[in-house]
Amino acid sequence: MSGFRYAWNNDDLSSATSMLSPRAVVHLPWDMPAVGKTDAALSLERLMPKVGELQMSILDFDISERIGFALGRYALETGDQFVTGYYTAVIQLQDEGPQLTALLFSGAGANAAVTEELSGR
Repeated sequence: MSGFRYAWNNDDLSSATSMLSPRAVVHLPWDMPAVGKTDAALSLERLMPKVGELQMSILDFDISERIGFALGRYALETGDQFVTGYYTAVIQLQDEGPQLTALLFSGAGANAAVTEELSGR
């Protein structure tokens, strides 16, 4: 998770998407779920430059054979506001290394103004 956070905070789209599996599901709190690496990359490309630093903490982590689950809290800067909530990550160990198969951010802290501003609606 620290690698994804580092990529996000440095606007490194290439590194962020390289961590995703081909069938990854990414759901940011103010956007529709993106299914597949290509759609997830488009969503990240559109939103990463519009928000500031991503902070993530891990509350629970479980791993079993070739799959791991992380549950944590996140905070995102959006101008002078913070969007906060929980995230769940599913990480599968592939031959080429670990890949995110799901990264789901709750929208609990996303208010309507921030949602409209970031989604471009």
